[in-house]
Amino acid sequence: MAGLWKMIGWFLSVTGILVQSGPPQIRVVTAIHIETTAEEFPESQIVTDPEMLKAFMYYLRKLDPYTATDIDPDSFRADSAYLTVEYSDGNSTQYTQLYTDYLKTNNGPWKKIDPEDGAGLWGILACISEVRGI
Repeated sequence: MAGLWKMIGWFLSVTGILVQSGPPQIRVVTAIHIETTAEEFPESQIVTDPEMLKAFMYYLRKLDPYTATDIDPDSFRADSAYLTVEYSDGNSTQYTQLYTDYLKTNNGPWKKIDPEDGAGLWGILACISEVRGI
């Protein structure tokens, strides 16, 4: 019987079903690096303020990208924002947003986003610029 349990454990670990032992790891957003092509926000910025980090993460979680598209970002004449979200475990995620219309995560495909939701990013950037006097 012990051999059966050992074999089941081996199967679960090999198939990726049993990946982690111990308590789940919690990672926290520690910083967001921001660069844009917009004239209104010419300087790259690093956000570490907890309230601003919450605002960015709420924004990113609220987006619901859909329909992968084959747009050519070089032919799309609009402002872009590049966000690099850094986590406490040393990992990071890169988000690229073309104006209010398209979003790409890391090297994934471009996906369409609701323009009303996409406008939220530029509102957050305006708040940061106002607070920092940029």
